Order: sequence, then structure tokens, then C-alpha cells
Amino acid sequence: PPPPPPPPPPFSRPPTSGMDLDLAKQNLAQVGSVSHKNTLGLFPLGKKKKQKFVVGDDAGVISCFEMKKSEAQEVFSTASDGGAIHCLNLNLNPAKREKVFVAQGQWVVGVSKKGAVFFRLESPYGEPIHHMVIDDVIIYTGCEYIFNLYNDSKDSGFYMCHDRINAITVQKEYNPNNFDKRLRNVMLGCQDRCVRVLRCPEKGAGELAYEVAVNSPVASLVTYEYEALGKLPEALQGSNQTFGGGG
Repeated sequence: PPPPPPPPPPFSRPPTSGMDLDLAKQNLAQVGSVSHKNTLGLFPLGKKKKQKFVVGDDAGVISCFEMKKSEAQEVFSTASDGGAIHCLNLNLNPAKREKVFVAQGQWVVGVSKKGAVFFRLESPYGEPIHHMVIDDVIIYTGCEYIFNLYNDSKDSGFYMCHDRINAITVQKEYNPNNFDKRLRNVMLGCQDRCVRVLRCPEKGAGELAYEVAVNSPVASLVTYEYEALGKLPEALQGSNQTFGGGG
């Protein structure tokens, strides 16, 4: 009889489809301990096509690195008083993307591209800020149960959720007959297996537009760019098939 086929090589994998990615871990830089989500930010590629990224750690240190010849070189390291970095975000305004914003306890702190602290805003509520989106001069924050909107550092909107807020994302309002870039849909992913969509104008308090139930507590929310598509995104139509929850 013919000899048996040779055993497969160790760690062999089945053939991958066109949508699968074969990823490998690579250590880029060493920072302090990080125990909070959403504390990493990627800057847009600059004129020299070099990637920069920024990390906030538990000691309140904001570290920025630039990739040069496959190595991460430190651009700045700023220690901000106020404790651990709970979240980190860049401005959605393309002209202000090099500015970094972090949340520490009840404070929002802004750091320039050179590492200098240029902005501080204290929340009037007792809950720490865990989620944040920056859109030009508008700041959206999510605490344990409270959502807040600050317009030019002024408290302009408030909403109390029924359960813990696990994620926040912001989308521009899109109406096929009336495209208003000043109106935002703020989506709150909550622990009670619900996505709550708030309609927030540029000025004035936001209001609950609708809720969508999902199968499990929401772990994260991601939106997609739709202006170039010329159609209303399903997420704004309220189709629960566009929302997913993760435990």
C-alpha cells in the first residue's frame, strides 16, 4: 500500500478567503500600564506620509510617537495632573486633527501637537467621563449614565440613560431632501442591550429620537462615511439589523 501522507505542519491554518487577514503582533513602543478602552489615537498621514499615534496611560501621561524606518520615535510625552486617562480622542474637524483630547475623571484636557496643555473643561456632574467625541468646538461626553453636550465649553445638552453607557459615536444628520451638517445623531450603546439615538442640534439640548434593541450589551459602536454614497444610511432609518451587540 502507498505510504501515509505526511502530517500537516504545526500551526497550519485552513485556506483563507479574500476577506480574511493574516495578522501578526508587533511591539511598537513601551508606555505605562493602560487599563481603559479608547486610549489610543491615530493621526492622519502628514505630508511626509509618516504615521503618528498617541497613547494615554493610567499615570495620566500622554505619549505621542512617529514611525520612522519601522521604529517608533517619541514626539512628546506630557504628564497631565488628574489621574488615569479614561479615554482619548482627536478632533473630527480635519483642520484640528493634530490636537489631542483626553478625559481624566471629570475633566476634559486638550493637548497641542507639541505636547502643551491648552484646554481644560470640568464637568459639573459627579460621574467620571469614560467616552468622548470632539467635533470642532462641540464636545460630546458619556459618563456612567449621563450624556452631556458642551458647545464652546458651555453645558448645552443632557440625557440620563436607563443603564450604563458602554460606547458613543456621532453621525451627521442626513436627510435626502434637507442635508443639515449642523445636526448630529449621537448614538449611545448601553448595557441594557439598547442603542439610543439622540438628535442633537449645534445649539440647544438634544432629544431622544428612537431606541433600538440588540441581542446583548453593546460593547462598541462604529459608523461609516455615507455622504459620498448619496443615500440615507440604514442606521439612521432605525433598522435593528445595522446594530450589533457584543458581550
